[in-house]
Amino acid sequence: MTVSYALGSALGMLWFVSGLIGFVELLRFLQARLPVLGRPWPQGVLFAAALALASGLLLRVPHLAGVREFALVVPFLGLLAGSEGAIAGAVAMALALPAFALISLAGGVATWVLTRTRFSPLLALPVAWMVMVLQGEAPRALVGAGAPAGALGVAVSVLGALAFYVYVQEVDLRRRTLVQAQRRSASDPLTGLLNRRGLDEWLHERRGGEIAAVMLDLDDFKPVNEIYGHDGGDQVLLQAAARLAACVRPEDALARVGGDEFVAVLPGGDVETALRVAGRMQARLAEEDMPVAGTTLHVSASFGIAQGKGPSCLAQADAALLQAKAQGRSDIEVFDDLADGGGEAGSVLRVTRFAREMMFRLPLGVVVTDRGRRILAASSGYQQLSGFGGEHLQGRNPRQVVGTDVTDAAVFRDVGRTLDAKGMWHGEFVDRRPGGELWWAEAALAPIEVRGHHLGYIGVLQDATPCHAREAEMLVAAIALLEEEHDRTIRPHLARSGAYMRLAVEAWHEAYGREALPYNPEQYARASMLHDVGKLSVRPSILAKPGPLTPEERVAINRHPEEGARLITRLEDLLGPGPRSEYVRIFLDLAHAFALHHHESLDGTGYPHGLKGLDIPLAVRIFTVLDVYDALQDTRPYKTAWPEAEAFHYLQAHAGTLFDPEAVRLVAQLREHDAWHAVRTADGVGGAA
Repeated sequence: MTVSYALGSALGMLWFVSGLIGFVELLRFLQARLPVLGRPWPQGVLFAAALALASGLLLRVPHLAGVREFALVVPFLGLLAGSEGAIAGAVAMALALPAFALISLAGGVATWVLTRTRFSPLLALPVAWMVMVLQGEAPRALVGAGAPAGALGVAVSVLGALAFYVYVQEVDLRRRTLVQAQRRSASDPLTGLLNRRGLDEWLHERRGGEIAAVMLDLDDFKPVNEIYGHDGGDQVLLQAAARLAACVRPEDALARVGGDEFVAVLPGGDVETALRVAGRMQARLAEEDMPVAGTTLHVSASFGIAQGKGPSCLAQADAALLQAKAQGRSDIEVFDDLADGGGEAGSVLRVTRFAREMMFRLPLGVVVTDRGRRILAASSGYQQLSGFGGEHLQGRNPRQVVGTDVTDAAVFRDVGRTLDAKGMWHGEFVDRRPGGELWWAEAALAPIEVRGHHLGYIGVLQDATPCHAREAEMLVAAIALLEEEHDRTIRPHLARSGAYMRLAVEAWHEAYGREALPYNPEQYARASMLHDVGKLSVRPSILAKPGPLTPEERVAINRHPEEGARLITRLEDLLGPGPRSEYVRIFLDLAHAFALHHHESLDGTGYPHGLKGLDIPLAVRIFTVLDVYDALQDTRPYKTAWPEAEAFHYLQAHAGTLFDPEAVRLVAQLREHDAWHAVRTADGVGGAA
């Protein structure tokens, strides 16, 4: 009876262990399909339910080893569910089996301590096994059963213990491998700090709590990679991470969330605490130059600070950092939700990460506005293009700052319709710099939306003026070549008259501003060079005739202003509508005026329309004086060249009748400058540029 009881106890023990292993494997199988079972508390509750059922069954099977085997359950819970699961299982065992409450709770506490100290709960298993075996009836029964039966019972128990130990060791190895993989996936491989995923998990565990965020970006880090290579950049990042880590508390989270961007999250912190942390970080980075590739570098950073909850607080800190970068190096900015009076998300996320990269990494003009199209941020590139500093742009509609009445109102209506429909608009504006200079801005505008929330707009602009100027210059050169083929004497005159016009407009702008002559001097100069394009309709024999003209020939000559205007109108028609043709359209409008009116006289005696006084455009009144001044000094088939002094005396003699007195006075002033006299040596169309 004793032998059978002993063997029964040993086999019962193995039966229980086998059942426990089967139950654990079933749980792992379910975890793969029901992820919620992988969380500590649901797993602990599941174990507790199984324990309650198993204890009721075992108490009714008298020949088994009893219920002390439940001490093995607690380390299993620590292996699979963590410390919380172990505590839950231990409490459930104590409630289900009060007689073994001390063993259960002691095993739970031991497992909790081992898990918290990063030791394996496997260390608790030998203790649990020995307690289970020594407190049972099996040892005493085996001793009294004789050598063969006792040896068999001991062998069965040892084999069971070894099998159980090997199995649990394999489970523990998997657990530790999984934990290490999770830690690696949540860590930045270079610095060892949290990465974006690790920070998200950290925030999720503390969701709902108040936090303060300190976001920083190393100043001028891109040149470090370019000069010292990525190895040198990595050295700087490693040293920076170590210095930043020394400035935060153990309960804080420090993460690397971008190439050279870090964030410290302070649970329960406020703005004042964050400012102190940012100050420590700033001082620690700057206290000693960092050794890199045989030299040392001074490293600084810009900081953005915000207080709030969860990811929205990080977004606010990112917006504040953007403002700090816009202000200059080593600045600290605190997020201030002022951009949107309604308190909407428009100022919570002032720019997307893409927008921020564009603003500080690309040589473009970038503007970010809120939903009311008020400027929240403008890149240094845009400030250089527009000529306005950040203090003149912040909070204002871009059209209020740089917009002009030169841009067709239909363009602005098209912009409004496109952006209201959440589409992207591409085209051109004509903007004005602080000094009155016009420039053509090629722009792409689009709404900013994050997760379905409309936050504002982003505009990317570049100066299209040089490109259009080259197009106009090529057009003038092509037409000048045609005119030269038609009239061999005209090319130098075109070059000189254009150069004179540029100098005259520059002088006018300096003396009177741009209100009366709003465009750039080069535009007037190039447009004026098309004033005689109408002579392409006059026979070359008439243009080259040395003697007096017949009445019919005089009519042909006097029609060249209207013919020139007609040709330019046809060029305008070829352009077609569209914002990209705005520069050339304005250029051709100027050329049309020069071609049509350059033979009009102030007293109305000119042709073709007999215009008088202010009815003649100011630019044409100025050019008429310059055109006559140069033509008088030029040799033509029908006349010899006049001396410069004699030509100028002619202008003075007819000021107030043929010529605008103000234009004649302008020429008198310009005659004192070396640049004016140098024009006579200019040859070819390039002299106007």
